[in-house]
Order: sequence, then structure tokens, then C-alpha cells
Amino acid sequence: MFKFLYAEELKDIFTVYGSYYDLISEGEEKIKCRNILEIFRRGYFKSIPEPLTLSSSEPDSIFVMMNPGSSEPRQFGFREPGLSIKEAPPLLASLEMVFAKPDVTQYQVMRIMAEMGWNHVRIVNLSDLREPKSLKFFKRVKEFEINFNDVHTIFSGTRKKEREKVFQMCKKDSPVILGWGRDKSLLPLAEKALKFLEDFRTSGIVSPGHPKLYSHPSPNIQTAKIKWLEDILNKLN
Repeated sequence: MFKFLYAEELKDIFTVYGSYYDLISEGEEKIKCRNILEIFRRGYFKSIPEPLTLSSSEPDSIFVMMNPGSSEPRQFGFREPGLSIKEAPPLLASLEMVFAKPDVTQYQVMRIMAEMGWNHVRIVNLSDLREPKSLKFFKRVKEFEINFNDVHTIFSGTRKKEREKVFQMCKKDSPVILGWGRDKSLLPLAEKALKFLEDFRTSGIVSPGHPKLYSHPSPNIQTAKIKWLEDILNKLN
């Protein structure tokens, strides 16, 4: 039985950084995005040279989830760089990471890290669009792809170089943990991700509703959070 660590304990052990940016359409609309989130053990983080970028360190594991939700940078004076939709893909891998505020899902990831003894986990998503409300998110993804293209997802063909860099891990058998949720609206994005991940060691709690959907790491009910942790730890061990 693992020890369930609470947020205040986890914040003393781990620190969180993210890569945030704005996609800018031809109509000058700013679309809030995040492509990468990094969680580091504090002692390990001190050994990483600054500025912190995607190539600074290779993770012990990568989590693939739905989208960044309400994630926000928390670094004083930081403003998201604006990238045009057309020019963004080759620039995303070189964005500087900034301090970020952890959320309940990231605390679940930290609990896995504590149990597994991991120093660094990277989080990517099926979509970079920062939208906390799921139904609104699904609508925004559909509208974005109709109006523009699929550049909002790291699994887009336009983001191949960045994706290859993202998925370089410290060991060849490092696990990729899938947890993008059970909504069938995600299937087109999930299929893109799974095609890329065919040769990786993947793990996750498969949804009873569809084999390409995976339970989210942080259900609302506390007992369900603990059950997810127990199940994924059994798979990893």
C-alpha cells in the first residue's frame, strides 16, 4: 500500500515548469496554449542548467493527457510569446520553460513519481489549447481545425521535429502513460497519438467504453483517485 501524499507535502518535493505561448490567427485572435509541462524533483532540478528548455533533460516518463485546461504560468513578468499559426511549428521546441502553478492532476502525477522514485516527468496533451471546460474544449478543437489546421496538437504532421525531441526519454523502456479521458469526442486526436506511440511502452487504465480511451488520472472522487493510483502502480511495477 502506497502512502497518499497531499498537496502541501508534494510541493516541498517537486517543482513545475511549463512552456506557454499564444497562437495568433490572421485576424489577430490570441489563442492561449501550452505545449509542454515538466515536473522535477527539487534536488534534481538544481543540477539542470538555465535557461530551462525542452532539451535540458530527458524524463523518466511521459504522461499524455487531454489538454492543459486552466494551467497558467506563475513567473513574475512573463508574457506568452505570440506565434502565428503558420510559423509556430519549428519554434515550439525552443521555447523557454517558466515556473507554473500545479493543479490536482499534476499532484496525481507527483504521487506516481514519489512511489517510482522518478526525478523528472514530462506532460504533453492531445491538444495544446488551454480550455478548462471539456464541452467548450471539444467545440474549440473542431472549430480550430475547420478554420485552420491541426497545428494545435503535438501529434500533427507539422510538428514532427518537436515531437521527436519531446519523446526522447532517459531510458529506452521508459513508460508513456496515457490518461486523456473517456469522452469519445477525443477519438480523432487519440488515434493520431496512438499511431505515433505504436513503438513505445505505453500504459494506462483502459476505458470500458472504448479501447483507445484511457481513464483520467484525477477523478473527482477521492476514492477513485486512490483506485487509479493503485491500478497504474500495479501496471508499472
